[in-house]
Amino acid sequence: MYKKNFAALERHLPHVAERLNTISSTPLEKINVDDDWDVMLHGKPFYGTGAKAYCHGQVMSYWKRQDGRIFSKPPDQENLDDVTTNFLFSVLQRANNTGITFFADRTDLRSYHMIVLGVGLAEHLPILSGLTECRGLIVIEPDPALLAASMHTFDWSAFINKFKSKSGFRFEMALLDHPDEIYSFIYELINFHPNPTFMDGLCIFQHYQSDILASAADRLVSNPQTLIAGFGFLYDNLNLVQNNYFNLRDCRPRVFNTGPNLRRLSAFVIGAGPSIDNDLDFISTHADHVMVITCGSSISIMLENGITPDVHVELENVPEALDILSAVAKKHDLSAVRLMGSTTIHPGIPSLFGEIFFYFRSGIPTYHQFRIGNQTEIRDAGPSVANVGVALAGELGCDQVCLFGVDLGAHDPKDHHAADTAYMQGEMEFEWFRDYLKSHANFGGEIFTNEFYLRAQERMSRVANRFNNKQIFYNCSNGLNIPGFTPVLASNLPILPLTKENKFNTVEKAFSDFQPYQPQAFADAWEEPERQAANTALRDHLMRLIREHDQGYNKVIEGLMRLSEEVAFCKTSMETHIYRGSLIHAIMAAYFFLSRTGNNEDRNTFSKIVSEELVIFIRSISNSVSELYTALKDPSSANI
Repeated sequence: MYKKNFAALERHLPHVAERLNTISSTPLEKINVDDDWDVMLHGKPFYGTGAKAYCHGQVMSYWKRQDGRIFSKPPDQENLDDVTTNFLFSVLQRANNTGITFFADRTDLRSYHMIVLGVGLAEHLPILSGLTECRGLIVIEPDPALLAASMHTFDWSAFINKFKSKSGFRFEMALLDHPDEIYSFIYELINFHPNPTFMDGLCIFQHYQSDILASAADRLVSNPQTLIAGFGFLYDNLNLVQNNYFNLRDCRPRVFNTGPNLRRLSAFVIGAGPSIDNDLDFISTHADHVMVITCGSSISIMLENGITPDVHVELENVPEALDILSAVAKKHDLSAVRLMGSTTIHPGIPSLFGEIFFYFRSGIPTYHQFRIGNQTEIRDAGPSVANVGVALAGELGCDQVCLFGVDLGAHDPKDHHAADTAYMQGEMEFEWFRDYLKSHANFGGEIFTNEFYLRAQERMSRVANRFNNKQIFYNCSNGLNIPGFTPVLASNLPILPLTKENKFNTVEKAFSDFQPYQPQAFADAWEEPERQAANTALRDHLMRLIREHDQGYNKVIEGLMRLSEEVAFCKTSMETHIYRGSLIHAIMAAYFFLSRTGNNEDRNTFSKIVSEELVIFIRSISNSVSELYTALKDPSSANI
């Protein structure tokens, strides 16, 4: 049994097999209990009864209580774009006209995603997967000895093959013993799963008492929305394509390219959080000896205090970013400041700066179509502009990365930015993203934050974990605690001694390695007839899938799953990523109401309505894409 199971792990989950190979402790003693199995752990039986009997009773109790589930909130128009709102309005109006009744709670107890914390002897896994009919199963075990013991009694080979052999099904397992690592693993799998759409009804099951697993479960339950990143919407995605088009056509920038260099250079990553006001003197004192990276609106704070950044980073494609920078450029000379921006920033921004550098953002429509090479992305450069600064400092090999004003929250929600920013000067409006939450502050206590900032925190932790073997990450901000960053007051920061000249030369060398973007690369990437054909083909394919799955409730839900998989994150065509955000939100909204219809007649009637409205919805997306492509047809004459 063990050899067969281990071969299955080597084939499907090699990282788990490798960990099992490194176990040096004595294998757990297996004991028989009434034609069942148990193991001795810490001198006593792990279950006390047999594994099968214990797991059956535990799972049945869990299923009866239904207390380990995450349910989505009803779709909110404020969080949907116009095209998705129109779809939902039409669907619900027709449902109302037909007399369909929706229930407050789900009437469909199936769960697309299932998270199991704790393997034990694994006898609970088949029962859980059968009850939930899950398609995405994630299993975490902190103790390799328990997994190794289960390899002698549980048929892992057959269980894994049951998932791996079915299209659209996925099984993942990891041996992890830290709550943050567990959360990161699950976040990565669900957020970038081929089908992240069906979060509503997600099940979390903790198999045995463990502080590690309980902490991970608490984080998952308290902020489940952070498991799904913002997918963008149709008109935002069209704007990304348009901005990318004009920036690459007109700017002649240099392009970021990652490299393995480690540099003796400290980087100060500057955010616009309120705590930056406390560290301005410290930053000013050391600015000549470190690389100062301003992020978004923080550039005005530095310039107002006589500090010229070495590089300024931008992420967003919104016109408000241009408004802020244009106001700054009227008061300060930006010609000495390098711009490192996404290719999708507003086309009016680059001309405000001296040297222009672009990077390609993954996960957006233009990435696979326009990027040059595989190393021109700054990984984890989002969702906030501060993430760009952190990730850039890591990629440039700075051996110290120090955060200032990267608060990702506020001790007082009314004081959400630094005093010298447009937000606090009344020039720009700021709204918290949905409701604010409380989380751990960097120097102890709690801080107000929100879902968006928690996603930013997660990405920053990933950067620190990726580079922490050679680079040190400090957080001097009096804001949100960021795992992987050492909290330290600015006055206690161990600054590396570097002369002004050495600092200048090191920074100059880092950016001189980036090569110019060639006009031919743009010409190779943009062929309007090809893009129009791709748009038409995707539209027809998605509409065909809908029509093939419009026969009743279960068939329509199967079709929704197929639709979501067709615009998965891993897809490489520009068109799938343009469609993706709005289509995913439309499917999520439809699934929310589908799973709350109360009888078969209503289910079938409403399923038909959803299918018909999705065809109209997809056709409208296709028409909008076609209109943009027509406007950009001729690069020699196209205008913003």
